[in-house]
Amino acid sequence: MRNHLIVIGSVIFTLVILNEFRIVEAVDINVNNNDFESGTLNPWIELSKSGVKWKIENTTSPWEPDNLAPPPFSGTKYLRVDRGTSLAFGVAILRSPVFQIPAGSDSFFFSFSFWIRSKWPQFTNLELYLAKNGNEGLLVNLNEYSDVNNQIWRQSNLTVAITDGVSSDLTLSRHFHHPFSRVHQLVFYAYCGTSLEDAVAIDDLYFIPSDTISSTTESVTTITSSTITSTPSSSGTDSTSSTAVPSTSSTTINTTQTTARPTLTSTSTTERTRPTLTPTPTTEEPVVTTDAIITEETTTTTTEEPTTTLAEEKCPDFLQEEPEVPCWVIETKCYCFYIGSKQQNWTVADEFCRGGNMTLLAIETEEEDVLIYDHVNSTSEIPNDVLYWTAGSYSDRWEWASNAPFEPFSYDNWAEGEPNGNQTLDKYCIYASFNPFSTNFTTGYWYDDKCSVDGFKFICELND
Repeated sequence: MRNHLIVIGSVIFTLVILNEFRIVEAVDINVNNNDFESGTLNPWIELSKSGVKWKIENTTSPWEPDNLAPPPFSGTKYLRVDRGTSLAFGVAILRSPVFQIPAGSDSFFFSFSFWIRSKWPQFTNLELYLAKNGNEGLLVNLNEYSDVNNQIWRQSNLTVAITDGVSSDLTLSRHFHHPFSRVHQLVFYAYCGTSLEDAVAIDDLYFIPSDTISSTTESVTTITSSTITSTPSSSGTDSTSSTAVPSTSSTTINTTQTTARPTLTSTSTTERTRPTLTPTPTTEEPVVTTDAIITEETTTTTTEEPTTTLAEEKCPDFLQEEPEVPCWVIETKCYCFYIGSKQQNWTVADEFCRGGNMTLLAIETEEEDVLIYDHVNSTSEIPNDVLYWTAGSYSDRWEWASNAPFEPFSYDNWAEGEPNGNQTLDKYCIYASFNPFSTNFTTGYWYDDKCSVDGFKFICELND
């Protein structure tokens, strides 16, 4: 059965049920709602680490006059990623207060509006996760709406359902289940690029118990930056929607996203924890499918090099059970190598690393370059006949796009004739080819290619 949010004019229909909220026992769920017209983020919590942060913007005094947000559905204020005067890259993090789902509630409904704009298609992104016990499960990924021509707000409606049974863990965690614990947080992650055109904004954050929403009348809500109308229909909504249903053995998230653009459907049928790999649309239908990250157990091994060990304690915990992303401590730093079957573009690789508080590999010295090159070619677990993205990218200069402020190269090891891309037409990034039969360290093994190309593995590193 589907639950729908009825939108009339520009006001979400929540006022008549404010006294009936029962999702949270310790704190009334009302306090989690925010349209930012009060000028404060409370009770939501800004937890961005560096470079960027969530900040309330007013249409009457925007801080990026050359990249104005479209008018929101109501009011004049909304939450936007502030990149500062340098337009820094970073991950803006926003968490809800902790809320509890008591016995008797089988689901809750969350609605928010959003605007994403990106110079490079899908480079800038917005994701929403559900968190518990330090683990996070993806609810919705909105990178499909990241386009330079996007000048409208859209609305996303999500129903998160809880199955009655041993586990009520909504985090989609593969590490453990905590029976009968129903305390959660919602978390927004915004990945905002450095181009003038890049932007991420959200507004109208509302929690509603699903049993207070009428399911007898289904509707299609057509949303633009200036109008909202409601028309009866037998299926779908013209806003994005999602239902998450966890179980004791596997978790399914079915996401149907519909706006003024073609219908977009995303389906994942296996457990996932943050970070996730961005879904890729098919060519026949506007449908997105996500390839799940395999969660098999791996065997701890060591290489023959005395300074290199398979990391168990010094590398991120979330990768310890990922055979597709083995990690080693080389000298004193943790490096993780994505060797999965799926080929990734630079943006997906960068987001994956940042999701684990890591960054793509920045080879800043010849000593580090030698360590990585020798490690790949002496470790049987790492294929050397494939290509690996690094943190190198071009933005008026070649720089390591890892930790802001991005640093220009003080060392390089380009292959002969490289770089040879036309940076005036496309965004270019750096990959490494470790194959000793086609390249070698002495003559250089760095190459450039369009960042949007899906044909690469990647290497993450954990910075001090």
